Amino acid sequence: EDQQAAIFSELSITFPDLCRNSHGAAVVHVALSHGETSQSLALCRSILGVPGLLAQMGCCRHGVPAVIEVFGVLEGEHRDLQQARCEIIGHAAVLRDCRHGRQVLAALELAALVAGAESKAAPRGSIRAAKAANGGA
Repeated sequence: EDQQAAIFSELSITFPDLCRNSHGAAVVHVALSHGETSQSLALCRSILGVPGLLAQMGCCRHGVPAVIEVFGVLEGEHRDLQQARCEIIGHAAVLRDCRHGRQVLAALELAALVAGAESKAAPRGSIRAAKAANGGA
């Protein structure tokens, strides 16, 4: 427990650099998926606090599961989840231009929405389905 708190303390300082690096994004993903809910939520909010960081992470190979995990952690937090969706939609052009970004858009069921097609909101539980489709990541 103390070790986990120390790890999250370090992450809270270095998260911007970690999120921009493929292997660092893998570390962020593991922290989000194994941390206490409050720690994971705080890390997600920190990521959202840096404009463009979520989209940058989505362009990294190991950033895809990390971005999906961010959405999973935020699932019960309406305002934060909406902010994350707006961040992804706002950077859709960049995400569409890279392989991993297209995976993020598809996994979060935002590809049709950002392409300008009419789309219903993702059904409840779709984040869990996206995680399952991504190999449980």
